[in-house]
Amino acid sequence: MVLNHGAVDNILELYQARYSKFTPDQRSDLLWLCSNLSRGKPYPDYNIVSRFLPIVQESVNYDDPVIQENTMWACCYLTEEKNEF
Repeated sequence: MVLNHGAVDNILELYQARYSKFTPDQRSDLLWLCSNLSRGKPYPDYNIVSRFLPIVQESVNYDDPVIQENTMWACCYLTEEKNEF
């Protein structure tokens, strides 16, 4: 529901304006937010949550174990198979 009311736009605006100045804890929190908004049932619309990919991509090589963990969780949720049997 949050995704359908402009949350992604606000998150991306914050990312583009301030991410380079974020502390490691703030980076980790942002990734945690992105990963958790990218999961659940019903599955979120991939066209919406895929917009988080630039944040995830920039964090892949960041040298902090918590950021790496949150990055991998985001990758997991963004690539999760959505087909239900």
